[in-house]
Formats: sequence, C-alpha cells, structure tokens
Amino acid sequence: MFDMIYKITASLNISEQNSRRLVRMFRSFLEGFCLLVNKKSFGNPLPVSDTFALSVETLIAGMKSLENK
Repeated sequence: MFDMIYKITASLNISEQNSRRLVRMFRSFLEGFCLLVNKKSFGNPLPVSDTFALSVETLIAGMKSLENK
C-alpha cells in the first residue's frame, strides 16, 4: 500500500512530507473501517460498500487538493 500511495503522490507532485502523512491517513482509515465492519458496528441501513466508496472518493479528492503544494 505504501509504495502505491508514494507512486500516486509523486505523479501529483505532492511533497514527500505530505506523502508520508497521506500514507498514515489511508492506513488509519482502512484499519478503522475494517475494525468497524468486523464488529458489525455500522447500525444504519445504508450499504457499507456505498459508505466505503464515498469515503475513498473523498480521501482521494483531498489528496488531489495537495497537488503542487
């Protein structure tokens, strides 16, 4: 996962410091989301897969906002 994020951030001209922060952010999100799914902690009727997809799209949009900064 780390290599993939570093390659993506390098292609977007995101600084190495921000790349490291993004790795931490994505790792934290994925681990937290997986823990919640495994514990069946999502109690509302919305599909978990839709929530996951929206979350990833939002994280990627935020990552792109760091481009050339």
